[in-house]
Amino acid sequence: MMVGKLSLAKQTLAKPWLSARLSVGGLLGAGAEALAPWCQPVCACLRLAPWRQRRSRIWLVAAPERLRRSSWLVCFRPFPCCRAAVTSYPGAAKIQSQGGTLGLLLLPLVPLLVLLSACGTRVVKAPFPVQTLADAGLQPLPAARLAACATALRLPPELARPADPSNFGQRQARDAFGRDVPNRPQLIVLHETVISAADTVRYFATPHPRDDDQASYHQLIDRAGQRLRIVPDLGRAFGAGMAAFGDFTVRIRPASVGSLNNVALHLSLETPPDGRGDGDAHSGYTSEQYRVAAGQVLLWQAAWGIPMSRVTTHQAVDRSHSRRDPRSFRWDSFDTAWREAASRCGLTALDRGRATI
Repeated sequence: MMVGKLSLAKQTLAKPWLSARLSVGGLLGAGAEALAPWCQPVCACLRLAPWRQRRSRIWLVAAPERLRRSSWLVCFRPFPCCRAAVTSYPGAAKIQSQGGTLGLLLLPLVPLLVLLSACGTRVVKAPFPVQTLADAGLQPLPAARLAACATALRLPPELARPADPSNFGQRQARDAFGRDVPNRPQLIVLHETVISAADTVRYFATPHPRDDDQASYHQLIDRAGQRLRIVPDLGRAFGAGMAAFGDFTVRIRPASVGSLNNVALHLSLETPPDGRGDGDAHSGYTSEQYRVAAGQVLLWQAAWGIPMSRVTTHQAVDRSHSRRDPRSFRWDSFDTAWREAASRCGLTALDRGRATI
């Protein structure tokens, strides 16, 4: 690799010069003399990994941290046969090369390379802080206890209805600035499909290259109470785009408006036939949907240590002012089913009876 061909003196930190042999091409020769004034004295060379990962044949070799803002060597290697020895020291530069004709041809690129090197060394400050939710103080239950609870609840088995990979992703551990961000399930968001369960499953299974078309839930409960598994719990379902829980949200990219998908589990109920439009309400959900939804929510709470105060709806967390689901959802019906399920499993402590943890 390019940096491996650098030959550095062992005591460079004590000397104001750098001597290195580089495999370069094109830029060297007569053209390299024009670059020399910008190659200020450096103490050592470090390769810049992000550039090395790309297909580009441009290699940027930076000085140590204290000199990075002012010291660069910009190297090309499209022509491995061209070699040169470069010696840089205060007030002088001596360049010896073979293949100088190629260097003359590429001489006009020198100003552009200088600008690129200057941009590459800047440390970008993140425009927003990393937000976190307070520790709920609940320990996840072991798998054996969860299995016993699922048996006690007599929930129907999950039916696999996997989404196309374009419609979900992985929970991100770090943002674009390399900072750790929350990425384990901490919220449960309830939805409705608006269309039939069959059409919903079909839509999720269809590839969608455009971001605006990508969508999914972790699980869908149809009118009969069947549990349809769409995305694994550890996956990042695309269920709530521009969203926040109170003032809490997760931003990954610099231009992100904030989302909860990195920390949310999304559960949707199939909408009844009379609600498959844009009306304000419909006839509601079946008692079996409430029973199974309450049981599934309880299992997720126990598996991830999520209190009832962090079970919410899409309408409550949406910040785009465009989501109203699940319409006609009756919290009293859900709560009744949830308390019965929690009593069966001995997990009533997951509802602390207050608005926050």
